Amino acid sequence: MKKLNIKTRNSIILISLLVCLTVLFLFLQPYVTGVYGWSEDKILAEGRYLSNPKITIDSDDNVHMVWYMGGVNTSGVYYTKLDKKGNTVVSTKIIEQRVRIFAIVTNSQNSLYLIYSNYSGIYYKKIDLHGTVVNESILLTNSTAKFSIDASIDSKDNVHIVWDRDLISYIVINKNGNIIGKETTISSGKSSHPKVTIDIEDNTHVVWRGENGIYYTKMGKLFCPIINATQITSDCWSGCDIAVDSQCNAHIVYDNRNISYLKLNNIGEKIKTRTLAKYQPSGFVGFPSITIDKWDNVHIAWQADTFRGVAVHYMKLDKNGNILIDDTQLTHHLRLIIWWSAGHPDIAADSHGNAHVIWREHFGVWDATTDRICYKTNAHTNMALLIEYIIIVIAVLSTITLIGIYLIKKKTYAPKRIRKS
Repeated sequence: MKKLNIKTRNSIILISLLVCLTVLFLFLQPYVTGVYGWSEDKILAEGRYLSNPKITIDSDDNVHMVWYMGGVNTSGVYYTKLDKKGNTVVSTKIIEQRVRIFAIVTNSQNSLYLIYSNYSGIYYKKIDLHGTVVNESILLTNSTAKFSIDASIDSKDNVHIVWDRDLISYIVINKNGNIIGKETTISSGKSSHPKVTIDIEDNTHVVWRGENGIYYTKMGKLFCPIINATQITSDCWSGCDIAVDSQCNAHIVYDNRNISYLKLNNIGEKIKTRTLAKYQPSGFVGFPSITIDKWDNVHIAWQADTFRGVAVHYMKLDKNGNILIDDTQLTHHLRLIIWWSAGHPDIAADSHGNAHVIWREHFGVWDATTDRICYKTNAHTNMALLIEYIIIVIAVLSTITLIGIYLIKKKTYAPKRIRKS
């Protein structure tokens, strides 16, 4: 076999080293740097039995976040508030005990409404700008939620509430907690996991998971149906979410073994469908959340199970459903010695079009597990992240350069072979 000459051999070595270092960089980058363009993960709570994170943003770009914490003496809904710079305005505190199913909205005065369900009914509570509970819980109805509850607020500070109890129920209260109209059932057949949002004309849009897919309805004032309950997809697994743009078009995200997106015009016609994330053979994708900013850009978060672990993903679309920011993994954790998962995200957008995401993490070994509630945003870019990128790139290039210099010198000063005559 013919031997390679020194020049060819050195070139192969350099190319091989370059490829190996590039692969190593791409593999390690997520674990040592996080996600460029996003803040560092902010741990809001840590302990056992944490779940159901929720987020909303008021008109001053304050970020309101709640979650559930279990335990004998700690069970309840916990709340914290950050300002638009990420500083803590209201330190973490419990605002309702022994409640697991809840929703939050903020009114025009930037106060927070907590809507929740327990064993005896649906309740309402108001929290002021300083995190102080304004009123004791007000019972709205004796009906209770089986799996979930959701709420949205209109231009007059009326709160629109939906919940599931085999069927989807709907009720509206004014800013004082008084019921407007009466409790209404808006679905037929077994239904669960409803989501509600209000458009700029104060029309109510609701989606939910039915027996055979996602259903959608649109209602005007005084509960008058504009679009009757209609099946819009043929399947759904973990749930769905909805947001509306400035043209009253509905943007819906749901999981059907993939993360899928659907856009309806203001009369309920489908005008855009697309698959955002494919099904992972090693796990699943699910629990999608959606929001729309003032430029009608669509922000979506979901959880996906990959060989690296369960992680939170993010994508941004324009108002026509075209991708602006492709599938981005926001959380990066190795699944080696311990079990680690990050999921059940909730997402909101501020007045500058920045995305804010909250999620739950779960990690540990066997029964020694810990939960976290975490938050991050692309409103405050982690500058240390950019520095880490630069350091890694410099390190890789320096290594390649030094190896190259060594090989060149070796070739230059190598004794020349003398041919025998």
